[in-house]
Amino acid sequence: MDGLPAQEPVAWRCKDMEKVHSIRKGNIWLNVFKTDDGETLVSLTKTYRDKDGNWNRTPFINPRRGEVKDILACIDEYHEFEKLGGA
Repeated sequence: MDGLPAQEPVAWRCKDMEKVHSIRKGNIWLNVFKTDDGETLVSLTKTYRDKDGNWNRTPFINPRRGEVKDILACIDEYHEFEKLGGA
């Protein structure tokens, strides 16, 4: 397909992951994890409140609401965190 060998995702190989940092911009969250074998993993999540005020997650991003810019801002802040030795 893409010429790369198939690999099992790191998160599935790990017995334990620890969240070491969280970055929030608007409704976008970037969470940084360290795995038990020393890998750094990140997750991107969008949260929103429904009509009843409950928090939910969605994979959908709305560029008109600036959410793509929020993702880029999260990534920029992650790179700064990484430069400071956090990741």
